[in-house]
Amino acid sequence: MRKAIVLISFGTTYKEKRIAVIDKIKEKFGNEFENYEIFSSYSSKFIVDLLRKKESEEVKSTDEIFSYLSENKYREIIVQPLFIVNGFEYEKLKDKIDLYNFKKVSLMNSLLHKDCDYEKIASSLAKENIENNEAIIYMAHGSFHKEDENYKIMEKYLQNINKNIYIATIESEMCIFNLKEKLKINNTRKVYLKPFMLISGKHIIKDMISDDKTSWKSIFEEDGFLVQTSTYSLGENEVIQELYLESAVKNLKEKINENNCRD
Repeated sequence: MRKAIVLISFGTTYKEKRIAVIDKIKEKFGNEFENYEIFSSYSSKFIVDLLRKKESEEVKSTDEIFSYLSENKYREIIVQPLFIVNGFEYEKLKDKIDLYNFKKVSLMNSLLHKDCDYEKIASSLAKENIENNEAIIYMAHGSFHKEDENYKIMEKYLQNINKNIYIATIESEMCIFNLKEKLKINNTRKVYLKPFMLISGKHIIKDMISDDKTSWKSIFEEDGFLVQTSTYSLGENEVIQELYLESAVKNLKEKINENNCRD
C-alpha cells in the first residue's frame, strides 16, 4: 500500500529560508516515517509560478501533489499544514482535499490550535532577559478569522514568562498602533522585533525590518523607540519543527490503536 505525507506551506521565494525551514522539516519527517513518501508543496500558486519563471525551480503546488497521489492510487495520506493557525488557508486546504477521492486521508492541525502545547512554544521563545523599559514584539500575519484568538492565547502564555512580550499582527485588531500607545504608557524605550511566522519572507523583510516608511522598524523609530530586529523565524526553531512532527506521530499512533481495537 502506497503511503504519503504531504507538508504544505504557503511558500517562499527565499531559497535559503526554504532550505533552513521546509527542507529541514521534511528531513525530520523522512527520518521518523520511513514507510511513507514525504512530499512538500506550496499552497500559493503565485509563488509556484514565480519560482518556475525566475529560478526554474522544481516546486510543486498543492493541487499538483494531490493530483499525483490520486492518479497513482496512494491509499493512506497524512496532510500536515505548516501554517500557524487553522485560518482561511487551512479551510481552503480542507475544501481542496474533499475534491479528491482519497481512500484514507488525515488532515493535521496547524501550529496553534485548541489543544496545542502553548507552554512548550512559549518556553522556546521567551528565553531572553530584557529590562523593564524594553519589549519584545513578535510579528504575526493575522486575519479576521475566529482562529486568530489563538494568537491572544499564545501571547498570554508568553507574558506569563515575561510581561513585556507581545504578539502583533499585520491584519486584525492586534495591530502595532494600539500596542505602540500601550508601550508609551509603560515608558518602554527599546523594542525587539521578531517574526512569528514560519519563514522570514516578504512580510518580515519588507514590512518589519526594512527602511520603508511603513515598516514596523520605521514606525517605532519615528516615535523615538530604539529598535533591534531579528529574522530568526518560528520554522527555524527546533522545538517548533518537532511540534509539527509530533502532530503527525500522534495521529498515526491513534490510527494504529483504532485498528488494533477493531481486530
